[in-house]
Amino acid sequence: MAGYCGLSMSYNAIEAYENGEKPISKWKKKKIIEEIEKRIANGELSLKCTLENLKKMQLDALKQNCLYRSSSHHTSMYYNWTDFYALDIDRIEKLTDESIKKIIAVYKKK
Repeated sequence: MAGYCGLSMSYNAIEAYENGEKPISKWKKKKIIEEIEKRIANGELSLKCTLENLKKMQLDALKQNCLYRSSSHHTSMYYNWTDFYALDIDRIEKLTDESIKKIIAVYKKK
């Protein structure tokens, strides 16, 4: 739906939020893990790793390995473009305990 909702964001941005997409700054570790758990419970996601190891990942590592840029929308009264992100189911399903250990090690060095 085209148009703007007041001065805050476009209707498309509002719809993206309703579909589980949000700007990268809004994705917190707890929320990423909760979304993964929800998708597992709904049968939308099957893990090759343990949930405990996913929880050990740093926030930046989770964002980099579990999210993808899904869309861009106008936000603010200045018509700024904001990238929105969603869970990357395919990528999450490929994670193994061994790959997570390597990712954690790389992010510890940063």
